[in-house]
Amino acid sequence: MESLIDDLVQHLGSQLQGSPYALYGHSLGGLAAYELSVRLLESGQALPEHVFFSGCNPPHLRYGEEQLHKLPDELFLQEILKLGGTAQELVNHSELMRVFLPIIKADYRIYELYAGNGRRVKLPVDCTVMVGTDDPLMPAENGIEWEQYISGSMKIKNLPGGHFFIHDRQDDVIAAIQDALAVHK
Repeated sequence: MESLIDDLVQHLGSQLQGSPYALYGHSLGGLAAYELSVRLLESGQALPEHVFFSGCNPPHLRYGEEQLHKLPDELFLQEILKLGGTAQELVNHSELMRVFLPIIKADYRIYELYAGNGRRVKLPVDCTVMVGTDDPLMPAENGIEWEQYISGSMKIKNLPGGHFFIHDRQDDVIAAIQDALAVHK
């Protein structure tokens, strides 16, 4: 995670200065959005006006302590297909899988090794926590736990669906983002 945040700060840092912005992260991306915001706060840089945590448990709540990223490719694919969100067409296309499988495994490695640094930095930003009502990886009741990491306002948006509700409820996700950002105009 630290290397990911270093890379984000290097590539985004100068772009985040001067204009208002928001961060959106789904699943691992939510943890990355949190850690990026912490890094920006600690380095005195401009913070986002709003952070969207989507399908993402707060750092102190972990799900699945398995180390899926260590599985052989075939078993790894079987496990991630159970979660949904990975198109069977992609899996059936061997050339694309040679490109994307290492990327997907790297994402799982980052998540599975992420420890949250054992600290709870409260970000002075507004946030929206988007929750899939049938998400087995981020149960709806975990959404309120983000309060431990936010000192700004917080809203929870429950959306029908599982972990990848962002695909099935894309219009609702966009509407929630637009509604939250309209407050900052």
